[in-house]
Amino acid sequence: MNRLLVVVIFFTLSVRAEGACFTIANETRLAPVGSFPAWSPDGSTIAFTADIDTDKPEIYLVTVDTRDILGLTRSFDGATNPTWSPDGQQIAFRSRGRPSRLHIIARDGSSEREVPGAPSGSSDFEPDWSPDGSRIAVVSNRLGEMGIITVDPVTGEGERWSSERELKLDQPAWSPNGTTIAAVGGGVFQGEIEGRLYLLHGPGQAELIARGVGYQWPHWIDDGRAIIYSYLRRSTFRPGVIEVDNGIECEAGPEWGGRANPIVSPDGQRVVFSGRDGEEFDGLWIADLIRSPSAVGEQSWGTLKREHVKMDGQPRPAIRIPSASKPMIVNP
Repeated sequence: MNRLLVVVIFFTLSVRAEGACFTIANETRLAPVGSFPAWSPDGSTIAFTADIDTDKPEIYLVTVDTRDILGLTRSFDGATNPTWSPDGQQIAFRSRGRPSRLHIIARDGSSEREVPGAPSGSSDFEPDWSPDGSRIAVVSNRLGEMGIITVDPVTGEGERWSSERELKLDQPAWSPNGTTIAAVGGGVFQGEIEGRLYLLHGPGQAELIARGVGYQWPHWIDDGRAIIYSYLRRSTFRPGVIEVDNGIECEAGPEWGGRANPIVSPDGQRVVFSGRDGEEFDGLWIADLIRSPSAVGEQSWGTLKREHVKMDGQPRPAIRIPSASKPMIVNP
């Protein structure tokens, strides 16, 4: 059995993070309920999950300018986790049957089909369509063990990128250039519960870029230079941003209220997210996303740890970071 090698770099960073952060401003409610939003490639429409006029979640479309809401799916067990094809003509989603399966439907609600190739008893979760349209990343056990795989939307042919045996990852998100998948992991590490944010650079290659409490719903922004996500703070999800190259993180919203699953528009100017008031989600919200270096200012992040993991048992080259101490190899 291959052993998991981890390259660990300890360093202290105190910087003024010019351009490192974004802030959310001018929030307005887009829909009375909603979760798992996804922008259409042209930025005109948002697909989301809600139970507006049914007793189970379905996929709806809301027009950003007019706020008109249209039901897209009407399935027996419900539907969730919509993701758009790059041409904006189709939406892939998770059918909530038992087992859960990957489906594709046309934008006008016609031609719904199940993506083939799923063995009996297998399940699909959390799909994300690649920028070139050739693959859909999904958490699935189609290939045996549960993990992140990429699936051909026509044939269902799959390729494994991760497995739970080596590293449990969820919520895959393609980078804009289609070469990397961001994903989240979590669990108990050295006796403490924490969340982790990873980059998958290909099948079996994972780089840990952030660790903390409750990382959720990563989404690439700023042409792939940064990732916006939700994290858990004081029992409430808040938006955060991390720069991919240097690991600098900051909050992207005010202290009050909850903001889960922030997804940025194709032009990078707006963000949609699920609002949360106490224990309940209180609708789908839209806001401006403003580059705000002053939102970070002078920050002392203390001792940070970057780990570079390669799941075939070989260490990845350490990223060169100014003032970083000599990397050390750890065999857990």
